[in-house]
Amino acid sequence: MKADNVKVTTTSGFEGVEIVEYFEPITAHVVVGMNLFKDFFAGLTDIFGGKSNTYQNTLASINEDVIDQLRRKANAIGANCILGLKIDNDEISSQNKSMLMVTAVGTAAKANFPQKAKNTFSASVVDVIDFDKFDFLRRKREYLSKIDDNSFSIDDEFIEFAIFNRVPEFADFFISALSQSSPSSIRIIEYFGLLDHDYAIDKLYNVLKDENIKFIKPKVVAILADLQLVDFKRIIDIIKVGSFETQKTTLQLLKYDKSSFDHTDIESIKTLLVVIESYLQERGTVITKKKALLSKEKDVWQCECGKENEIEIYFCSNCSKDTYGFYEREFNPSEAIEKLKVTLCILLTSLK
Repeated sequence: MKADNVKVTTTSGFEGVEIVEYFEPITAHVVVGMNLFKDFFAGLTDIFGGKSNTYQNTLASINEDVIDQLRRKANAIGANCILGLKIDNDEISSQNKSMLMVTAVGTAAKANFPQKAKNTFSASVVDVIDFDKFDFLRRKREYLSKIDDNSFSIDDEFIEFAIFNRVPEFADFFISALSQSSPSSIRIIEYFGLLDHDYAIDKLYNVLKDENIKFIKPKVVAILADLQLVDFKRIIDIIKVGSFETQKTTLQLLKYDKSSFDHTDIESIKTLLVVIESYLQERGTVITKKKALLSKEKDVWQCECGKENEIEIYFCSNCSKDTYGFYEREFNPSEAIEKLKVTLCILLTSLK
């Protein structure tokens, strides 16, 4: 079942439908900068309703996104509906900046919905496009044209437009913008967080797989981690075929957790443990040396850079890497394996 098919209601049930299982209360959050709304309050026309439709559409878009997150969480634990939906809007402030936090709460459940025949007709063509829709299409066309001509630099107005409207066609441009120092990483995270869940995952993990892309991969890992888009199966695929540098970067994702876990994660973690041990083996070698003719033999480890180190020294005194080829600040295979084993133990004892 797809997350899009999870039904949502503000009531305690659906008329004439039996609720066969209640799961647990679930929550989802979306945080957006209050400056998203600054244009709506810039003039008197807002007070008299001149822009009320656009303002309402923006709020509706944010609410839809937080409900979509709730649907994904419900789907992940095997529910097919959400009961008692409630949405709250709260303003939070930090470092002289205000943000709007939209929170959705509901109870995940499973209901016996009647089977319906599949809808075989295609999407209908609209006869009328209102001004807001037309203005959106026109501005999107203009931005895409500038992007194609390589004559456009990212700016606040563009970011606001992309986030307001959740335009997926801008994803590649935002990814390329990660190589620049000007755009705010927080806004780019916000943009990908508002896109369709599966689409965002595809785009970001494809960057990690691409061997021609190097410098922005750590930033992509940061986005995936912030959005809790850790995907064990995709990490397995990348470690199996990627270069060592790609493997190292991708492994950093395992330092973070998913937004939710289910039974499929148990087998994925078991596979991932095997893959890490097979594809990320020690690169340093332990050798036995005798310093002088009459001295005792002593074990040392030789780093891949050629430097010989005392066996007690964890990081090479020449290149600062460990025996796996990782720097001290990097999440290494031993740490990843230990964390995965703890996660696996929790899932095996907690999931029904």
